[in-house]
Amino acid sequence: MQIPPRVSSKEQIGHSIRKPYVDCRERQERIVNGEVWSHVKDRREISVDRISAACSLDKMDDVTEGAIDRAKRSGRTFHGWAIFDTRQIRGLGCCVKSKPNNLLSADILLPDDAPDCRREKKQYVKGLMAAFLCWMPPPVPQT
Repeated sequence: MQIPPRVSSKEQIGHSIRKPYVDCRERQERIVNGEVWSHVKDRREISVDRISAACSLDKMDDVTEGAIDRAKRSGRTFHGWAIFDTRQIRGLGCCVKSKPNNLLSADILLPDDAPDCRREKKQYVKGLMAAFLCWMPPPVPQT
């Protein structure tokens, strides 16, 4: 079975978390308060992993390795994913498109009418938390 080139509205997507949290309550609080999006700054897209597609095709090891590598390149450690509902993200006016060079990744594209100034954009992006489903820890390495 191949990775579908289009992101289905039934898919769950995950944004990697690169900050450690003291406990479950703090992690949930920070995610719900939008800290998961704190790096968005001046970009109009947010990179995510296609968790549903990866799980259904037994490709989670590949997705996890990619998340770990991206965290290392930014000088951080991978701490799992904030999982979002694609249908709800689209319902908030955003597009979700797979990346042609890596179908296990996608971008949430902010709409053209999203604010440009950093402070307003941060508030706008916090609104995406309506689509938050749960936190997914990184898989335990197999020995």
